[in-house]
Amino acid sequence: MVRPGPFVLCLTLLAGACSGGGDDPDPSATPPRPSSTATPAPSPSTTAPADPFAIPEVIDAAYVNRVLAALYAIHGDAVRDVLRTRTVDPRSSKLSDVYAEPQLSREFEGLIRLLQSDPNQFRDSPGNRRVTVVSLEIATPRCIVATVEADFSEVVVVPPSDDPSSRDLVALMPAPPTGGRVTQNPTPWMVALARVINPDESPLEKAPCR
Repeated sequence: MVRPGPFVLCLTLLAGACSGGGDDPDPSATPPRPSSTATPAPSPSTTAPADPFAIPEVIDAAYVNRVLAALYAIHGDAVRDVLRTRTVDPRSSKLSDVYAEPQLSREFEGLIRLLQSDPNQFRDSPGNRRVTVVSLEIATPRCIVATVEADFSEVVVVPPSDDPSSRDLVALMPAPPTGGRVTQNPTPWMVALARVINPDESPLEKAPCR
């Protein structure tokens, strides 16, 4: 079916002119304007996607797991750099984007020990350490302290066995302003502490923040 358009409107005007017995149409008559029924196209949405690392009102384990995955992905890049180049570059920004002192110095020492280890213990294409929250001890916009489980199965051929008598502790603190420096860290957090605690140690006693 053909939708009425200007051509149909012209035919209607001509028929009205002929019905007057051949008289000339009134020159003062104004032909009716066709009504517009077109619906304007919706404007494209400009809403930016939500930042998955923005600090929520309630900090839960799912949020902390996202942050830890992002941080340890950068750490994994640093490990892969060492395994590929067999050198440790103290100027590398990867670790300094993830760790705050004194944990940063411990991590650089860990990379040096990595050079002394057998490279065959690592997978051909090592992945990232997976760190998963077991419990949140502190969860505020200024301090996150969590007991976690660390999984190295994607990093080494034979992962270390779990010691049921110990627990892993991770503490996060807000990252300082970058001052315009480009950072690889997409989160507002840095690792202030990452260590193993004994059963008789309280996570809150070792927490570097409150």
